[in-house]
Amino acid sequence: MRLQPGEEEMSVSQMMIGRLGGEADYGDRVAAAPIELIVREIGLDGAIVSAGLSLVPDRGRGGQIPLFFSRRDLSAALRRLFGRPAKES
Repeated sequence: MRLQPGEEEMSVSQMMIGRLGGEADYGDRVAAAPIELIVREIGLDGAIVSAGLSLVPDRGRGGQIPLFFSRRDLSAALRRLFGRPAKES
């Protein structure tokens, strides 16, 4: 597991929270090549109580989840929103 400078003396919880920007939530993932650490349980004080380990990191995720994947998805969402039936392809 690769640590960044200053993380050598931190607990796993402190390191993960630091890499997550100061706050963790269930399911958050922290890349620590060649593995990923996954938040499994958060204490009342916000500390990570339990973390999982993935030996096969989820490389398919980008930094953002797109609202719509394509123009067709956008059109379908607008039709659902305004109650218009979808066109037949």
